Amino acid sequence: MDFEIENGVLIKCRGNDSEITIPDSVTSIGDNAFAFCARLKSITIPDSVTSIGAEAFEYCHSLTSVVISNSAKSIADGAFGYCISLTSIIINGNELKIDYQEIKNAGELITDAIGMLFKKDFSRKFSHKIKFKLIADYFFCTADEDAGAYLKKNAVRIIRQFIENNDIERIRAC
Repeated sequence: MDFEIENGVLIKCRGNDSEITIPDSVTSIGDNAFAFCARLKSITIPDSVTSIGAEAFEYCHSLTSVVISNSAKSIADGAFGYCISLTSIIINGNELKIDYQEIKNAGELITDAIGMLFKKDFSRKFSHKIKFKLIADYFFCTADEDAGAYLKKNAVRIIRQFIENNDIERIRAC
């Protein structure tokens, strides 16, 4: 794999590898750096990366798994846009399952869902059916204190939503 890196920013990735680990020398993934990488199936983003640019992985249709740490504080709009195969995000060694189709059907974008979790902006407007499920899954995956506080504050609404959607597993977990 050939990376074009300028001042810590990964500008472009060239090659046909399906599994990529970004070098530790990278602090930021630039806009469109991996866009349209048709063969990319999984990517590991090291602790050194603190931001992911706009449309960085857009249209990576084969991308199924992203491994990332909580050090990524900024995830731009469309960073994972149209990654229709993305089903797993591993955060600090804990796997969070993602149902792209369910998020899409709710009229939301996968990047917005990921951004909400990483920025811990749980006040963000988002389909409650998806929002509560993602935050609950994120909390059970990471034991994040902010997510736990949000769940406690909204427990009645969340449990009502889970009951309406017959989501027994999450009701038991709450």
